[in-house]
Amino acid sequence: MRQCRWLELLADCDCEIRYHPRKANVVADALSRKEPLIIRSLIMTIHLKLLTQILEAQTEAIKKENIKAENLRGMDKSFEIRPNGIRCIKNRSWLPLFGGLRHLIMHESHKSKYSIHPGSNKMYQDLKKLYWWPNIKAIIVEYVGKCLTCSRVKAECQKPFGLLVQPEIPMWK
Repeated sequence: MRQCRWLELLADCDCEIRYHPRKANVVADALSRKEPLIIRSLIMTIHLKLLTQILEAQTEAIKKENIKAENLRGMDKSFEIRPNGIRCIKNRSWLPLFGGLRHLIMHESHKSKYSIHPGSNKMYQDLKKLYWWPNIKAIIVEYVGKCLTCSRVKAECQKPFGLLVQPEIPMWK
């Protein structure tokens, strides 16, 4: 009954309802709600010349002396080249190691005032729609694991570490 009322209310609105799989949507409050991905990518405070930075980093990474460091494992043969020259896989832009773009994108996606420290699963779900690089999920998990703000907040919600019962100390006579 309640779902029907919400459906009637939302039917008049121009919105998109997205499902975050499994435990990615455990805590749903005002801070964890997201704008549509297109709006978020426009709002991100990254430099306006991101496309040229990606293109420059890709041309640097494709050079013979740098191709081994990228660890593409033959994926470079499956790149599609967009009209603007950016290489992509399955319509996702490839972010190479060169240029520090991976760190920049992860920083904006995790710590900007529009995303407010999402967990690694939500961050991966959002970034995988726009970008690709080898081991993207593991790198995102490592990045979120190093975030001091997230570790402090999560520590409050976890079970206490150590003994749960105070041991009895015998009295000396």
